[in-house]
Amino acid sequence: GDDDGPMGPIMVDPSVGNVGFGSGLHGWAFTLKQFSEIYADKFGVQVDKLMKNLWGDRFFNLKTKKWSSNAD
Repeated sequence: GDDDGPMGPIMVDPSVGNVGFGSGLHGWAFTLKQFSEIYADKFGVQVDKLMKNLWGDRFFNLKTKKWSSNAD
């Protein structure tokens, strides 16, 4: 498959840090890893855990202070 080629895995996935978000018009860009590194210390969580929770159908419950896959 594609994973065996010289470039290795080529599937893009923001939660592993190989996708950037940005605006050429406004002159800014960041990866999910950069964003997670900024906020991991503030919230007392590991960067990798925060990256996985910030992408996809994940929700943070303010009352319980926990992440889940339910929007309740």
